[in-house]
This record gives sequence, structure tokens and C-alpha cells, in this order.
Amino acid sequence: MLKCACVFSFKKSNWISCQQIVFNLHKAYEIQSGLQIENFNLSKEFEIKEIKQLAFEIFQARPEAIVFLDHQPNPILLIIFLIKFYEDQHLPKFIFHIFGDFSLGYVKWGKIGDLLKGANIDFIVPSPRQKLYFDQFLTKSNHSSICHFPVNEDEFNYRPDLRPAQREEWKVKENEKVFIFTGRLSRQKRIHTLIKAFAQSYDPKQRSHLFLYGNPDSISDPFLGRCEAEGEYFRAIHKLYAKLPRSVRNSVHFMGSVSQSELLPVYQGADALVNLSVHNDEDFGMSVAEAQSCGLPAILTRWGGLAAFSYPELQKATHFLPVSIGEKSKIISLQKTVSSLQGFTPLLEEERKQLSKLALNKFGIKSASNLIETNLSRKINAFAGFNPFFDKVSQHVTQNRGHFLTEAKKINSLYKDVYGVYA
Repeated sequence: MLKCACVFSFKKSNWISCQQIVFNLHKAYEIQSGLQIENFNLSKEFEIKEIKQLAFEIFQARPEAIVFLDHQPNPILLIIFLIKFYEDQHLPKFIFHIFGDFSLGYVKWGKIGDLLKGANIDFIVPSPRQKLYFDQFLTKSNHSSICHFPVNEDEFNYRPDLRPAQREEWKVKENEKVFIFTGRLSRQKRIHTLIKAFAQSYDPKQRSHLFLYGNPDSISDPFLGRCEAEGEYFRAIHKLYAKLPRSVRNSVHFMGSVSQSELLPVYQGADALVNLSVHNDEDFGMSVAEAQSCGLPAILTRWGGLAAFSYPELQKATHFLPVSIGEKSKIISLQKTVSSLQGFTPLLEEERKQLSKLALNKFGIKSASNLIETNLSRKINAFAGFNPFFDKVSQHVTQNRGHFLTEAKKINSLYKDVYGVYA
């Protein structure tokens, strides 16, 4: 039986999407019969002495593998203390579940790579395209593997009995199409493009609705040199909304943020999830996994981790929109988005049931547990550190305050080198 230390913050992340990810990953480890798990709390509120004490407790536990399940805080201080405690002793295996915010900590991850040269390390990423992105930075690609962020099937599954009440709450007739978005209302999620496309696709004879679930944020697109004041983006999309014809405005609904439990009937009542994200670090797409686990088909950009949501057995489950990296931004065709909305046909009940089964088989906790079991048993060469390309990107980000722009304010070639694999 493998002795495993699971390190994560016992306090839920401020990032709503990450709250379920961490605890579902933990469940994927818990259900393995071949693991003896001991949990360790690494809080971003810890002072240095508390992190040192935590390192000592992990060292005393003598785990064969140390698994970092959380995206914050960055574990560099804990690793520094662990190395001091182990001194000349053999280090355990280190497993890092990598989240999209990896790109916000290039410098710290570079130092971790230097500290753990020669150690047995596995970086686990949540999607094939995230692996392509991550492998660019590795001397040897066998130090990364894939395990999706898992969906809890007890929370998200196909429940057609919830559909009538949800549509009644929305005051929507069964023959009217309902498109939804769930997540942050942010520029990189292209909410303005979604509203424009919905408005242009709207047919008053065949009424449709767009429900937007989530709160606005001010992240904007800093990698491309764009920053926004608090509320600026929401004011922009609301200004766009206010100019729409009255009939269209009456069909666009800003619902605010809701709890996880409230999303289950929302996914049952809707006909399609629409996610036009071109986020710099779209590593997976948790809302898509949860929606499809409820049998809800999706219209998605084929960008980053979103490209993983395809099912050969049911091609109607996902309609993809291509993304290109232009001179100043990432580009989605507005006309193709309009066509996708206009041409969308809701799935039949049996098809939704099939999609739910396919999605849970692919993205459920049990599936994640099987992948983790495989990853734990595979042999990995001694880690040789990150490669020169990683150093180049890290240095560029540090010297240019995070953005990838030329002096003419155009996207530079380095950004295309890094994120070309996302497109």
C-alpha cells in the first residue's frame, strides 16, 4: 500500500471553479484501495513558521509520495523546508496538479524546478492541450501526465424531472430555445461577443433566450496589455445590451452568481451551454464538464482545454468554433457564432441521457481515480529542470510586467509560440 501525503488548503478557494476541483480530486485519491492517505493543510494565511512546522509534520509522516492538490498558495516555501529536513535522505515522489494559474507564477515554479532537480516528479495537467502547453517547458515530456478535473456525479447528472419547474421559473415555453452561460462575466470569456451573436441570431417567430449566470470581474486581458477598472467590463456589456431592440433585451437575462446546487436544475432546463472563452489559461472548463454531465450540449471555442469536450459517439454533443491569434487579440468569427446559434437543434431526451453517461464516464471522479492510479505506478526519469524556453518566457514576463506585446502594441511572436498550441 502506497503511503501518500495530500497537501491542500482546507479552506475553500476564492475562485469558485476551483472550490469543487480540489475536493473532487481529493475524492479521486480517497477511493483508491491501494493508497494510505494523510491530509495536510497548506493555507495561504500561514506564516513562515507554520509552513516550516507543516514541512516537519510531512517529513515525520514518511510518505512515499507528496501530492499537491491545490492551486494556491504556491508551495515553494514548503518545498524549501522539506528539502532541508530530508537533507541527504531519499526524497519521496512529488506530484503537482497544475491549474491554469501556473502562468502567473513562472518565477516561483522555475525555482521549484531548480530545487527538485534529480527528484521523481509528475506534473499532472487537466487536458491534452494543457499538456501541449506545459510540455513546451520540460526537458523531457514524460514528467507530465493528464488527469481531468473531476465531476461529482452525485451533484451533476441527468435529471429531466427538474426541467419543467426550471422553465416555469424562467417563464419559458418548451418550444423556446434556452442558451446559458455559467462562469465569470469577463472580457476573455467574450460575453460581449456572445450577446452580439445572440442578438443577430434572434428570430421573434421562434423565440429564444440567453441566461447569463455569474458575476463580472476585472481580470480583463493583462497578457495582452489590457487592464480594466472595477466594473468597467460590465458597464461595457450593459451598454451593448441597452442598445438592443426591446424584444431581444427581454430575452437576455443577467442572473448573477448562484450556488453549485442551484446549477443542477439550470442545466436541466437549458437547451445548450455557450462558452466563447479565449482565456489565456483555459486549462480545462469545469462548467462545461458539469453541464455535459447533466446531458446539456455545448457550443464552445476550440481553445485550450475546451477542445477536450468532444464525443465521437455523439457528435451533436458539442459544436466547436475555431479561434485564431490575430495581431491584437484572439479572434472568433461572429458570423460563425451566429450561425451556430441559429442552426442549433436541441438534443432529444435519449440523446441527453447518452451525453450525461458519456461525460461522467470521461470526466467523473472514478475516471480521474483510474488515471491517477496509472500515473502513480508509472516510472519517471529524474527531473532535469525546466528548459531554456521556460526560462525565456519567465524572463520575458518578469521584464515586461506580464504582457506579450511589441512596441507597436501588437501580439508578439513569443505569445504565439506559447499559446499557439491552445488554438
